[in-house]
Amino acid sequence: MGRHTDFELDRRWAVDASGLMALVAGGIFLVVGAIALVDLGTGDFPSPVRAEVLGLGLTQIWAIGSIVLGLLFLGGVGGYGRSLITLAGAVAVVAGIVAISAHDRLDPTLAASTSYGWTTLVVGGVVLLGAIAVPTGDTQRRESVVERRSGAFDG
Repeated sequence: MGRHTDFELDRRWAVDASGLMALVAGGIFLVVGAIALVDLGTGDFPSPVRAEVLGLGLTQIWAIGSIVLGLLFLGGVGGYGRSLITLAGAVAVVAGIVAISAHDRLDPTLAASTSYGWTTLVVGGVVLLGAIAVPTGDTQRRESVVERRSGAFDG
């Protein structure tokens, strides 16, 4: 007597535009912060010296903040990360506002360039808006995997 078994597995992938935006933003913040921190070093922490990366002036503290912000964005990429992307976008907007408005009033070790503040504000705002407004799960691709096994049954 022959034995026949069918296994079917259904996989679905959802294309999430806010996840793609967070991936790009997280990568940029992470790379810019890491390059600035490597350039500045950590021997004289905190230092008022700024590193220029892609035209953005960062101190050591802002470089570390940029790395953390990048990790927050990257941590939100995935199936359940919409709330983390929203949080990271809101943090970026607040950080951008602080960097712009308090540029002249902050201690030199805490002051970033206004170009970094505007960049952080715009990127954070775009990702935050995308996390709030872009629907999820509307665009899906399906793949079915079928495995067939046949063989003799020794009973």
